[in-house]
Amino acid sequence: MSFADFEHQMIKENRKLKILFIASFFISIAIFALLMTQKTYFIYKGGEVFEERLLTTKICEEGFLSVARGEPNPHFVTNGIIKLLKKSDFQVTVDKILKLQSLEHGACKLIISSDDKLLAFKVGLANSYLYPFDYKLNQIDELPIKEEDRDLSYNR
Repeated sequence: MSFADFEHQMIKENRKLKILFIASFFISIAIFALLMTQKTYFIYKGGEVFEERLLTTKICEEGFLSVARGEPNPHFVTNGIIKLLKKSDFQVTVDKILKLQSLEHGACKLIISSDDKLLAFKVGLANSYLYPFDYKLNQIDELPIKEEDRDLSYNR
């Protein structure tokens, strides 16, 4: 085999390899484009993770418990509520928290067992970036007990 024949055969083989490389490159790009445009749906049943509600319910709980103990924590309770508590007497014994539910933005519903009675409260929260936990307890309203909430006391 002469050098010219060898060179001609190598050029022919290199041309085939270049064509295969270009074809595999375009196939890879097409597969990547299909993967990027493919729609994937995930079903997650724990929606609380995607909401700010976990923080608000924890602030509601901690703030209410500190108020019920008679020692309002300034990290969880606004100064207005602390001043109001100094003027008036708010006495609630919390045996057990039966239900803690986030309502609309900045409000929670708290159902407690207190001396074998059911009590329900709507706790309002103030929101500010200046607060250490973004929220502080700003309002406590007692709610009438609904019939479906009465069943919670029997689940103890």
